[in-house]
Amino acid sequence: RVASRSLTDRLAALPGVTSVGVTANFPMRNAPESSLILQFRGGTLDPSNPMGTRQRFVSEGYFRTLGTKLVQGRDFGPDDRAGTTPVAIVNKAFVKRYLSGRDPIGVRFAAGYPRPDPRNEVAIIGVVDDVRQKSVSEEPEPAYYSSLLQFPARRQTMVVATSASDLGPLQSAIRGELRQFDPQVAVDFEVLTELVAAT
Repeated sequence: RVASRSLTDRLAALPGVTSVGVTANFPMRNAPESSLILQFRGGTLDPSNPMGTRQRFVSEGYFRTLGTKLVQGRDFGPDDRAGTTPVAIVNKAFVKRYLSGRDPIGVRFAAGYPRPDPRNEVAIIGVVDDVRQKSVSEEPEPAYYSSLLQFPARRQTMVVATSASDLGPLQSAIRGELRQFDPQVAVDFEVLTELVAAT
């Protein structure tokens, strides 16, 4: 079930929680992500040498929770929702490959497959550090992030940052909040440092 903003607010209020975010494409979990062809507004499409990008879906606060630095522009906010102008946050690999020497904020592009649809154009509002999405050994690919409020995804991972050293009580509290939200939701915990260490 799609996580609601009220649920993330409730988890953020738990003792020891410092930040909460949501994603449909958690790193190093082989979560499916779109591989799309890119075209900038005013640019041309070269079918023999197309520009490729990954698309990922995240919530407001996801980058802060994961510890991914916002290097330019802004994060998603509550106003980036369905019915508003679609926006995107791109990674540094995207900027380096396609926008080197150009201010990325405000640049508009469309992405799709087998070709971009100009009706799906988005505006860049921010740039974040690269994340090694597939494994720690693979270089980051050009990617852009879309707001889950604008493009809801059915399967999601909630990311919780905490200052607590003992995770047991916090996990119990999270289970309790999720049970109140939807008793049918199956809950599984992973510690990010352990996930990275196991790669």
